[in-house]
Amino acid sequence: FCRITAGNREDGDELYQDTMVLLLEKRDHLDPQQNVKAYAVSSALKLWKGRTRKLARRLRLVPQESLEGLSEQGIQPSTDPGGSPEEILMRKAQVLAVRQQVAQLPDAYRLPIILYYSAALTVPAIAEVLKLPENTVKSRLHRARKIIRTQLEEMEYEGSGI
Repeated sequence: FCRITAGNREDGDELYQDTMVLLLEKRDHLDPQQNVKAYAVSSALKLWKGRTRKLARRLRLVPQESLEGLSEQGIQPSTDPGGSPEEILMRKAQVLAVRQQVAQLPDAYRLPIILYYSAALTVPAIAEVLKLPENTVKSRLHRARKIIRTQLEEMEYEGSGI
């Protein structure tokens, strides 16, 4: 979740580490009966949003063109070694295409998709993390899938599974 949210491995690992440090600091206050995973994801999300705002503020003051390259870096898709080389290449291309489409979504749609598919949270847990009604989360998931499906069909990736 942290790597996908941050957009690259290095920043994602840093976000993960900072989230774990935060959770360790608050471990006495965490109740195992509550959804600790949702709390961890919402903590990571809060840290990421804070960093994004901080970076945006810095870029308004002093634009740095070298930072543009960071947003273009993606996570290399991993696949199982099974199948022919052509099948593996096709799966990698499809995964990359889906990830690129997800990355282009507005936060309102991208975050529920990431939380649902990569963090494996349920709709109620996502609603809790994002502080939204469950029906809003369902609507955003539906709309995000529809946008991605439309974009992939335009790119001729039919039957993408989303």
